[in-house]
Amino acid sequence: MQVRIEIRPTTRASGGHALSPAETVVALAALVHRFSDHDLSVQGRRSGDPLFPAPLLVDADLMACSLGESLARAGRRPREGGAADVTVTVDTAAGNGSEAVVELAEHLAADGLDGAVAGAVQHFVDEIARLPHVPLRSIGTVAPHEEEELVGLSGDQWDGSTSLPLVHQLVERQALLRPDSLAVSDGRRELTYAELQSAAARASQRLRAAGVEPGSLVALMTERSIDAIVALLAVAMAGAASVPLDPSYPAARLRIMLDDPRIAAVVHSGELVVSAPAGAAVLPLAELTDRGAPGSAPWQGDAGQAEQPQDALFAVVFTSGSTGVPKGVEITHRGVARLVTDEQCTGFTADDVMLQYAPLTFDACFLEIWGALASGARLELAPQGPLGLGELAEVIEERGVTVLWLTSGLFHQIAEYEADCLRGVRRLFVGGDVVSPQHVDRVARMWPHVELVNGYGPTENTTFTCFHRINHDGPPGLGPSVPIGRPVARTRVHVLDRYGQLVPAGVPGELWVSGEGLARGYALRPDLTAERFVTPQEGPLRGVRMYRTGDRVRFLAGGAMEFLGRTDLQVKVNGFRIELPEIESALLGCTGVRQACVIVEQDAVGEKCLASYVVAEDADGRLGLELRRALRAQLPHYMVPTRYTVLEELPLTHNGKVDRARLATTTTNKG
Repeated sequence: MQVRIEIRPTTRASGGHALSPAETVVALAALVHRFSDHDLSVQGRRSGDPLFPAPLLVDADLMACSLGESLARAGRRPREGGAADVTVTVDTAAGNGSEAVVELAEHLAADGLDGAVAGAVQHFVDEIARLPHVPLRSIGTVAPHEEEELVGLSGDQWDGSTSLPLVHQLVERQALLRPDSLAVSDGRRELTYAELQSAAARASQRLRAAGVEPGSLVALMTERSIDAIVALLAVAMAGAASVPLDPSYPAARLRIMLDDPRIAAVVHSGELVVSAPAGAAVLPLAELTDRGAPGSAPWQGDAGQAEQPQDALFAVVFTSGSTGVPKGVEITHRGVARLVTDEQCTGFTADDVMLQYAPLTFDACFLEIWGALASGARLELAPQGPLGLGELAEVIEERGVTVLWLTSGLFHQIAEYEADCLRGVRRLFVGGDVVSPQHVDRVARMWPHVELVNGYGPTENTTFTCFHRINHDGPPGLGPSVPIGRPVARTRVHVLDRYGQLVPAGVPGELWVSGEGLARGYALRPDLTAERFVTPQEGPLRGVRMYRTGDRVRFLAGGAMEFLGRTDLQVKVNGFRIELPEIESALLGCTGVRQACVIVEQDAVGEKCLASYVVAEDADGRLGLELRRALRAQLPHYMVPTRYTVLEELPLTHNGKVDRARLATTTTNKG
């Protein structure tokens, strides 16, 4: 790709002269580096003659230099690795500025990059000339008028003095408005809002009697059930936060999750497979929610409920960790309330029937449970355990579900094989991974009354950060991807380059999120919290607490946001967020494994699956079965690879890293 750029003469504030051709090349190369997120090898020429003794390597080290310091690096020998990725030819006519031709290697020729470079170069060059002693990475690429545009795209302003109710207060409000309306049902048993509130109030009293105090944690080791909903509400009413745990997790993993001194009680619905923390009460779920227990009291409004600040902790939800240790994300009441009260995003009504199918350990259940109960809708619980596709379709139809949340993979299967079950659905949330436009189009054409909502967001910003409502007034007319849309209420989104500077609309960058959905951080992990939850000390976002998502996105022309991929080794499979290094670490701990790499591939029906590639100590055809058995004892089921391939060696890139792209083409010894 070739970009021809005109650069007006610019005057350096301290030196009083325009940039030289060599300095112009440095400025252009730095801009392409930031917009493409690639390290570059640059050859600069003026009228065909080289400007540098050797190609200039544009990387993080160079960006830490000022303009003058960067020129001193131009004579150094670059790293090994082929021809230049960028060639800049500069022609200068005295007094008339410069005309530069930027030639990009094919793998850098991204949509819109040429226009973005041409549009931003003059402001960037002016800033470099004005600030010649400032590191290149600290110089902004966005002009003031573009900053105003980005502020408009980043999300609505809100009055920070306007508080949100606590989650259990939202449910209590519905109990006062419609006490006799059905709140929750499992197909056999049901509770009205008044009955739910009364049961939760009594359970809350029992939690307090067992030693649960405001600020405590209560581990809930149970599957979805009406009693589990009562317990979740009771924990919140007691001023504590729930820690949902899957009873099927390996005991070693559960012990890690229970290793928190704040846990005051463990509530379980079956056999307790691990010991409770010292000093914590152990309460069977049936006993906690026993409606006929002696000494129980009826619900009396908010009597006895603990006083809590708006940013009180609501839940600790564990996600995969890159170091091999799961991370507990500390979700606040404010984060959940800001989601379920956003009518543009969730849009629940008191007439709706919401299906609760997500595991309680998955933050999607916040939308299902509290979105329904905060709106006066009826929450229908799916049967426990995973359901077959036909079974799920039957539940959707037989229970009269009108609002539904499906992971992307499950949505694709429903759209392909069981789309008839959506005839009664009014609103369908899809998320957890990239959504197929083809399946969206299929459902939209088959059931044009269904409003599809593509929801995006990390757990660290409470379920949804952005949402995109797809228009069904006609064929969706979607492009190659479904946008992730615009931010949820009280949420702001910012697209930054690798140096924390804003990039213009249309340019890819990392998504940073701010607002009231942000988690407190990671439980008992101040180091990791400081790494991911940051507050810039300079630039247009200084003083704003934000979460670095690690997702690459860009603003589209209409203002919606498009998801482009990850900047690291985190993936989403079946809605679960997985750190591939955690699985690789577990594989390396297995007998007979010398090297390991895990990637995401497609299965026979086109859905994502985890595939592991290992280098073994000795060739053994049974190694794949042994590894699968070993990982099942260490990792939850969704993190156990379905494919195992034994190789003599792992392919490497020129800089010595595992070449994951080449692994996907390997076919030998599949296990």
